[in-house]
Amino acid sequence: MKFPERGRVYHSAVWMFAQSGEPGEIDIAESSTGRVFSGFYYRESGKSEDTVHHFGDYPVDPSEYHVYRFDWTQDRIWVRCDDELLGSCAIDAAAGDYHSLKQAFYVILNINAFDNMRGEYEEVSSILKTYIDYVRVY
Repeated sequence: MKFPERGRVYHSAVWMFAQSGEPGEIDIAESSTGRVFSGFYYRESGKSEDTVHHFGDYPVDPSEYHVYRFDWTQDRIWVRCDDELLGSCAIDAAAGDYHSLKQAFYVILNINAFDNMRGEYEEVSSILKTYIDYVRVY
């Protein structure tokens, strides 16, 4: 995957959203203003606010091709780029069956001219492109 070259404002991502519509978002690779990062947001049973876990920034140039990998089991999440581990996190077993990371998710690929991190919009005078060779789900 190759993200657009650094611009002032754009937002491009490969992410997943809970099919149930309940809180739960997994950012496999998200790029904004020249950086690529990963994290997830979920809601535990009985809590009213989302829990946020950021794996951090990938130490890569987003305008070059890289393989972003996300391994997810019922107990743990691992995030890798070009086979290098960025981080991992245990899924809280105490949250039980209602844990929002224990449900089906949609895979979403998107690019837009709105930077969610800074809340800015910019009219784009040229085409922004994100290149994706393949997406493998198993």
